[in-house]
Amino acid sequence: RRNKWDLPKGKIDEGESVRKAAWREVAEGCGISSHIIDEHLCDTYHIYYHKDKWILKKTYWFIMSADEEKLTPQAEEDITKAEWIPIDEIRNVISEETYPMILDILELMISKVRGKPLAPSFGSQSFLGSRLGSPNKDL
Repeated sequence: RRNKWDLPKGKIDEGESVRKAAWREVAEGCGISSHIIDEHLCDTYHIYYHKDKWILKKTYWFIMSADEEKLTPQAEEDITKAEWIPIDEIRNVISEETYPMILDILELMISKVRGKPLAPSFGSQSFLGSRLGSPNKDL
Protein backbone atom coordinates (compact mmCIF):
# COMPACT_ATOMS: atom_id res chain seq x y z
CA ARG A 1 0.00 0.00 0.00
CA ARG A 2 1.39 3.39 -1.01
CA ASN A 3 4.58 1.74 -2.29
CA LYS A 4 5.34 0.07 1.08
CA TRP A 5 4.80 -3.44 2.36
CA ASP A 6 2.21 -3.31 5.12
CA LEU A 7 -0.15 -5.61 6.97
CA PRO A 8 -3.95 -5.63 6.72
CA LYS A 9 -5.48 -3.09 9.03
CA GLY A 10 -8.53 -0.95 9.54
CA LYS A 11 -11.04 0.37 11.99
CA ILE A 12 -13.26 -1.53 14.37
CA ASP A 13 -16.90 -1.05 13.44
CA GLU A 14 -19.37 -0.05 16.12
CA GLY A 15 -20.46 -3.12 18.10
CA GLU A 16 -17.77 -5.30 16.51
CA SER A 17 -15.26 -7.25 18.61
CA VAL A 18 -11.55 -6.74 18.01
CA ARG A 19 -11.15 -10.35 16.80
CA LYS A 20 -14.12 -10.11 14.42
CA ALA A 21 -12.78 -6.81 13.04
CA ALA A 22 -9.34 -8.40 12.52
CA TRP A 23 -10.86 -11.26 10.55
CA ARG A 24 -13.01 -8.88 8.46
CA GLU A 25 -10.13 -6.52 7.65
CA VAL A 26 -7.97 -9.37 6.38
CA ALA A 27 -10.89 -10.70 4.32
CA GLU A 28 -11.49 -7.26 2.78
CA GLY A 29 -7.86 -6.26 2.32
CA CYS A 30 -6.67 -9.56 0.84
CA GLY A 31 -9.83 -11.00 -0.69
CA ILE A 32 -9.70 -14.30 1.20
CA SER A 33 -12.08 -16.18 3.48
CA SER A 34 -10.28 -19.31 4.73
CA HIS A 35 -8.24 -17.56 7.42
CA ILE A 36 -8.54 -18.13 11.16
CA ILE A 37 -7.11 -16.20 14.09
CA ASP A 38 -4.51 -18.34 15.83
CA GLU A 39 -3.59 -15.98 18.65
CA HIS A 40 -3.25 -12.38 19.77
CA LEU A 41 0.33 -11.24 19.15
CA CYS A 42 0.60 -7.87 20.90
CA ASP A 43 -0.76 -4.33 21.05
CA THR A 44 1.11 -1.21 19.96
CA TYR A 45 0.48 2.52 20.01
CA HIS A 46 1.33 5.21 17.52
CA ILE A 47 0.44 8.84 17.05
CA TYR A 48 -0.61 10.72 13.98
CA TYR A 49 -1.78 14.21 13.14
CA HIS A 50 -5.32 14.55 11.79
CA LYS A 51 -7.63 17.57 11.48
CA ASP A 52 -5.38 19.90 13.47
CA LYS A 53 -4.80 17.54 16.40
CA TRP A 54 -2.60 14.64 17.46
CA ILE A 55 -4.31 11.28 17.84
CA LEU A 56 -3.07 8.31 19.89
CA LYS A 57 -4.09 5.05 18.23
CA LYS A 58 -3.96 1.60 19.81
CA THR A 59 -3.34 -1.23 17.39
CA TYR A 60 -4.15 -4.91 18.01
CA TRP A 61 -1.97 -7.47 16.20
CA PHE A 62 -2.87 -11.12 15.55
CA ILE A 63 -1.20 -14.20 14.12
CA MET A 64 -3.49 -15.85 11.60
CA SER A 65 -3.30 -18.87 9.35
CA ALA A 66 -5.04 -19.66 6.08
CA ASP A 67 -5.10 -21.92 3.11
CA GLU A 68 -2.80 -20.47 0.49
CA GLU A 69 -5.63 -19.19 -1.66
CA LYS A 70 -5.37 -16.50 -4.32
CA LEU A 71 -5.03 -13.03 -2.79
CA THR A 72 -6.92 -10.10 -4.25
CA PRO A 73 -5.72 -6.66 -3.10
CA GLN A 74 -8.38 -4.13 -2.13
CA ALA A 75 -7.84 -1.49 -4.82
CA GLU A 76 -10.22 1.06 -3.28
CA GLU A 77 -7.87 1.19 -0.27
CA ASP A 78 -4.84 1.80 -2.52
CA ILE A 79 -3.57 -1.75 -1.98
CA THR A 80 -1.78 -2.63 -5.20
CA LYS A 81 -0.29 -6.00 -4.32
CA ALA A 82 -1.05 -8.84 -1.89
CA GLU A 83 1.37 -11.73 -1.77
CA TRP A 84 2.13 -14.88 0.24
CA ILE A 85 5.72 -14.71 1.49
CA PRO A 86 7.39 -17.77 3.06
CA ILE A 87 8.43 -17.05 6.64
CA ASP A 88 12.13 -17.63 5.84
CA GLU A 89 12.01 -14.94 3.13
CA ILE A 90 10.11 -12.18 4.96
CA ARG A 91 13.21 -10.27 6.08
CA ASN A 92 14.80 -10.32 2.62
CA VAL A 93 11.67 -9.37 0.72
CA ILE A 94 10.38 -6.45 2.76
CA SER A 95 13.20 -5.18 4.99
CA GLU A 96 13.87 -2.02 2.96
CA GLU A 97 10.34 -1.46 1.72
CA THR A 98 8.25 -1.15 4.88
CA TYR A 99 7.77 0.84 8.05
CA PRO A 100 10.00 0.19 11.10
CA MET A 101 6.99 -0.84 13.22
CA ILE A 102 6.01 -3.48 10.65
CA LEU A 103 9.51 -4.98 10.88
CA ASP A 104 9.19 -5.10 14.67
CA ILE A 105 5.82 -6.86 14.47
CA LEU A 106 7.11 -9.36 11.90
CA GLU A 107 10.18 -10.14 14.04
CA LEU A 108 7.91 -10.81 17.01
CA MET A 109 5.63 -12.98 14.88
CA ILE A 110 8.56 -14.99 13.50
CA SER A 111 9.94 -15.62 16.98
CA LYS A 112 6.53 -16.73 18.28
CA VAL A 113 5.82 -19.01 15.33
CA ARG A 114 9.24 -20.64 15.66
CA GLY A 115 9.05 -20.76 19.47
CA LYS A 116 12.38 -19.00 19.89
CA PRO A 117 13.25 -15.96 22.00
CA LEU A 118 13.70 -12.66 20.23
CA ALA A 119 17.15 -11.80 18.99
CA PRO A 120 18.78 -8.71 20.55
CA SER A 121 18.42 -6.95 17.19
CA PHE A 122 14.61 -6.97 17.45
CA GLY A 123 13.26 -4.51 14.96
CA SER A 124 15.30 -4.74 11.92
CA GLN A 125 5.38 -21.04 6.97
CA SER A 126 3.54 -17.90 5.37
CA PHE A 127 2.18 -15.13 7.48
CA LEU A 128 -1.10 -13.36 7.44
CA GLY A 129 -1.98 -10.90 10.13
CA SER A 130 -4.08 -7.93 10.92
CA ARG A 131 -3.56 -4.54 12.40
CA LEU A 132 -6.61 -2.84 13.80
CA GLY A 133 -7.25 0.24 15.75
CA SER A 134 -9.32 3.21 16.50
CA PRO A 135 -8.26 6.50 18.01
CA ASN A 136 -8.06 6.25 21.79
CA LYS A 137 -7.88 9.90 22.64
CA ASP A 138 -6.64 13.27 21.57
CA LEU A 139 -3.22 14.30 22.82
